[in-house]
Amino acid sequence: TPAAPMKVYVVGDSTGVVFAGGLALYAGQTGKVDVRSGAYRACPMTDVDEFKWYMLTGLDELPVESDCFAARSQWAADFAGWRPDMILVISGPADVSPGHPVGAPSDEWLVPTEPAGRRLLEQGITSTSSVLQSLAPGVPQLWLTSPYILREQEVRGVAYDPDGPQVPAYTDVYNQILTQLSATHPLVAAVPWADYFNAKPISADSDERPDGVHIPPERVAQILAEWFPKLAATRASLLAPPRS
Repeated sequence: TPAAPMKVYVVGDSTGVVFAGGLALYAGQTGKVDVRSGAYRACPMTDVDEFKWYMLTGLDELPVESDCFAARSQWAADFAGWRPDMILVISGPADVSPGHPVGAPSDEWLVPTEPAGRRLLEQGITSTSSVLQSLAPGVPQLWLTSPYILREQEVRGVAYDPDGPQVPAYTDVYNQILTQLSATHPLVAAVPWADYFNAKPISADSDERPDGVHIPPERVAQILAEWFPKLAATRASLLAPPRS
């Protein structure tokens, strides 16, 4: 009897949105996955109402969209009648950007390399994991590390701001926190997704990530031919009984 498709729920920002699209293509090609998504564009895990991103005129303030603030309620609704076998969290760019905390003065912006910015990011990641655990207890969470973003020197013909989201150290902090989370939570794994992209030259981004951030869904589906078995194996390792 063929194995039932693995039920996978995707959480994250716009990188999670396009990953879910690629996973859906992979599911259609293989029949191995039943995928649903609770990922949203412009949706940091941190408690911010704006973050800075590159617009047509350069680095600008981008408001967090209303769908993001309602994301956790949507996760609860999705899990009410459907229990996933695995939760994939694919995020990062929205969280490593300079962020404006909710209720803070208008000129207060935090980045992950500052103590207050790191605490904000740690709180957001830990809170997200805890909410997912409460909504889907016992379900393994696989958090994919975030590749470095916007590795070129400009975007849309606009030169990068020194404090923009492209700073590699910002992404390093995000990934360090994922590693800490996995070390303290037995059903959480930090998956080295970033290594696949960071090891490649910047020129490879034109094919893998044409905008320097997002992988086209068709390319995600191709990569998953190699990576989905790895994700399934990681899930199995989280569920395996501890060795005596």
